[in-house]
Amino acid sequence: MKVAVKNFKFLESIIIKKGYSKTGLAEKAGIHHMTMWNVFNGKSNPSPSTALKICKALDVEFDDVFQIVDQEEVTTK
Repeated sequence: MKVAVKNFKFLESIIIKKGYSKTGLAEKAGIHHMTMWNVFNGKSNPSPSTALKICKALDVEFDDVFQIVDQEEVTTK
């Protein structure tokens, strides 16, 4: 099982509405900026703890942004 972003455009719109850049969000969430970039570019899936840090920083629910899928179901943007 993997954590995957449900909809990259939706996530990016939340980031913009909250007034963050991806780098700024990484700092707020306590995540390395390259980890954040890899998640948003679809190059890697976040760990559960990373996904929760992103949600907490954005003040959104996990299920609004992420989904748990079988590895074969992981989609790209």
